[in-house]
Amino acid sequence: MSRRSTPPSTVAGIKRLGIEIKREHEISHSLALDLAAKEAGFQNFRHASSVLSAPVVADTNHTAHLTAYWVKPRGEYFERGRLTLSVQLSKPLDQTVSRHQLMSARHLAGFRIEAQDHLELKLDIPREEEGARETLEAAARTLRFLAATGLRPATTQRERWPLLSRFETLPGADHYSLWIDRNGDWIYMDEPYNKPELAERASWSERNGMTMVRPAWEGLYSPQLTVPFFFCDNETVATSVADAIARLTNGTPGTWEVGSYDSEFVSPARAALDRPRRRRPMPAVPGLIRNGALPYGNAVGGSRSLWRPAKPMGVSSHREAAYLLKALLVSDLEYRQTMAVGKVRSTLDNWISLEHKAGLGESLDLYYGGANGRPLLDGPSRLAAVRRVREILSAGYQSCRPREFVLNSLSIVEAALKRETS
Repeated sequence: MSRRSTPPSTVAGIKRLGIEIKREHEISHSLALDLAAKEAGFQNFRHASSVLSAPVVADTNHTAHLTAYWVKPRGEYFERGRLTLSVQLSKPLDQTVSRHQLMSARHLAGFRIEAQDHLELKLDIPREEEGARETLEAAARTLRFLAATGLRPATTQRERWPLLSRFETLPGADHYSLWIDRNGDWIYMDEPYNKPELAERASWSERNGMTMVRPAWEGLYSPQLTVPFFFCDNETVATSVADAIARLTNGTPGTWEVGSYDSEFVSPARAALDRPRRRRPMPAVPGLIRNGALPYGNAVGGSRSLWRPAKPMGVSSHREAAYLLKALLVSDLEYRQTMAVGKVRSTLDNWISLEHKAGLGESLDLYYGGANGRPLLDGPSRLAAVRRVREILSAGYQSCRPREFVLNSLSIVEAALKRETS
């Protein structure tokens, strides 16, 4: 049974734990040391001594830069700024994580690859500067872990399922992440808060034919508060990963650059390209009419505004369009047609909520509320419904880019239905 929320991470700590185990179980000193070493995530005491006594190789070969922008309301004003953290990795950033892996890696979702050596958080952090620091430090923990182990995050449903179903009964399961090594073997990492159920994990892993390791490492999720565990079918893989991170510390210092909100960080790799970096997208000024359209949506730095026609369409026209769209959506259209019609419905539902306010006794939940339309049972009636919705929108809205985008979506559906009925 584990005696600590965090396993010992030094030879001296393992020896102290071995003395406790020896006294408790009245066993030989060598056996107690092996048990203590296993609790610390090693195969035996000799393995622990070899790993922990090995010279520490400085992880200073390659620099990666991480940038975040932060905005904090202060009454009628805003405090805001930019932070960039530069950290050292054992591998180049572009060999540590790829663009499509960012969304699947803990603490890296929301970043984009701005340059070969630079990750930038897409959206502003709505917190003080300290919140931005915490976000960047968490991302740096993940990058160090990936560079040290050579793992990558699982990114596909095929990699995740049915594998994850094997852990549905894991005692005290919390904060899992799934990683794949270069040979395709998986590592399931779990980082729960310390709780009594964790004592049941060793027997659970044996029953389920897995190797469990508690690495001598702080973990990714919340160092000092959560306890990392590794589970794997392949004992060699589990031990190899534990060895790789045995000397990895989350507290490795980086260097900070503080800049104004309007400033941009230009990394060495970006500067070497000799072409300007792409500017961050920013929302449009609220209420600004541009070519017959108005911006809407969440005005967060790093995101583009959505746009709608500046002149509203009448409620009666919305009501007819809503009825026809709901009828089309229960009329057994092909998948792509259904998705396109559903997107048009969602867009018009957004627009009506901004164009009209419901009065007393009136509901404007036209596109999703109320009864569904009646199914249109044949191709010609479906084609006629799509054409009628296009006519309603063409007459109800002035020409502008948002209107043309919706009309184009309906034109594609119309063309597909026309082919089916010809």
